[in-house]
Amino acid sequence: AHGAGLDLKRVGGHRDIGDGGVLGFARPVRHHSRVVVALGKLDGGEGFGERADLVDLDEDGIGHALVDAPLQDARVGDEQIVADVPVGFFLSGGVDSSVVVASAARAGRPISTFSIGFDSDEVSETPYARAVAEQFATDHHERVLTAASAQDLLPRLKEWFDEPFADESSLPTYLVAKTARENVTVVLTGDGGDEVFGGYLYFHKAPNPKEFHEETVRKLDRLHLFDCLRANKAMAAWGIEARVPFLDVDFLDVAMTLDPALKMPRKAEGRIEKQVLRDAFADILPEEVTKRQKEQFSDGVGYGWID
Repeated sequence: AHGAGLDLKRVGGHRDIGDGGVLGFARPVRHHSRVVVALGKLDGGEGFGERADLVDLDEDGIGHALVDAPLQDARVGDEQIVADVPVGFFLSGGVDSSVVVASAARAGRPISTFSIGFDSDEVSETPYARAVAEQFATDHHERVLTAASAQDLLPRLKEWFDEPFADESSLPTYLVAKTARENVTVVLTGDGGDEVFGGYLYFHKAPNPKEFHEETVRKLDRLHLFDCLRANKAMAAWGIEARVPFLDVDFLDVAMTLDPALKMPRKAEGRIEKQVLRDAFADILPEEVTKRQKEQFSDGVGYGWID
């Protein structure tokens, strides 16, 4: 799916999501048509205009439809962890990777987690990664990326990427892959969460739900050129298979057919980016993770290295 991109305009179908609820949505979803998901009820529309016909879905309902059904029925805790070799989890300390770890931990799986920190406390997320690791009693491993280690890594990255690639987060990804390979050969990551839920800070500037949704689709359609490319090449350098639960087609069937207005950050209401996902896991993740604004993984690379 990564190489060809994802045609999210053609996802669709219906299935039972438990408690007598049926999840339904348009097939195909033409022109980014709006479909609102609720337990046992579906309301579709042809655009993002007047919202009088929207189904009211409170935060608990969103949490059930979005989390309990997709993350369990899509077998994030089962199918994606099935392997004949040891499996681990990348844990940055952000909400996306923390959700993946929490989902697997809820299924009663033993968890090994791997994190990268930076040599600046201002940008390093390792304290938050440790909090999640402690919450779920994972076998936790950490490395720190310094200016000196980055200089050693750059020539190797040039060999492995084999093309110009201007994503500085490839450095910590390469290093955390090396750390993971000492223990496991398959890892689950939080890649895709920002694209699905509009998690980047510039999504605060989205003028309306229609343009918010169109930008998430654009980001997902091009993901194979950026984050997935970076992950694939950095993992391949160490012989690791990376799996991405947020890009699971069953999960996308739900997440990309939610009314985008439910995903939009609303600063005036105290709702930050990916609030719907944060709320769904607020009862099992540390508060400092669910209530903290996004940190860009690449921000720590080079921070304070150049005067």
